[in-house]
Amino acid sequence: AGMLAAYDLRCRGYRVTIFEADEAPGGMLRWAVPEFRLPLALLESEMSLLVQMGVEIKCNTAVGKEISMADVKAGFDAIVIATGCPAHTRLNTKGEDLTGVYHGLPFLREVRAGGRPQVGRRVVVIGGGNVAVDAAQTALRLGAEDVTMVCLESDQEVPAHPQALTGAIAEGVKLECSWGPARFVGAGDSVEEVEFQRCTRVFDDC
Repeated sequence: AGMLAAYDLRCRGYRVTIFEADEAPGGMLRWAVPEFRLPLALLESEMSLLVQMGVEIKCNTAVGKEISMADVKAGFDAIVIATGCPAHTRLNTKGEDLTGVYHGLPFLREVRAGGRPQVGRRVVVIGGGNVAVDAAQTALRLGAEDVTMVCLESDQEVPAHPQALTGAIAEGVKLECSWGPARFVGAGDSVEEVEFQRCTRVFDDC
């Protein structure tokens, strides 16, 4: 949203400055979408267009830390806030903090930044959206031999883009629908299994 706002404003002749908290621009496109889904070279090419158009991008500059909101208000005529999705959600399920349990966005960000989380041989991905699909395919690329996506929705309601889901299944990802996590079970501090319960309904009739 921030990149597109900058593009549209620059096209209309406005001087635009982007304050970027990370070391490089792109937000979730850069730090969460896997390389096999969005090659870095393509993203860099798109970002470079903004610079060529005259957009100033100040990286490692978080508003409220490196620069105050008061200074931003004083230095600009208008402000567009497009902070993206910096935080991830939690299941708030027993055992969620055991070693070996990863949350989707931090997991994808670690891999995109060059890390290699230890996923083991068998992986369960909880969720049916695009982040879950990306995490499942990423787990395969990290060496997992058996990857299963488990989601609350029925097979007719899976929210992931059909093309992405079809691609994941073609790579060997399994899909189990209408199940929700009840708890994570560990041996010591490490996760060993996940207990699921049947989900009979996600959406009401309204």
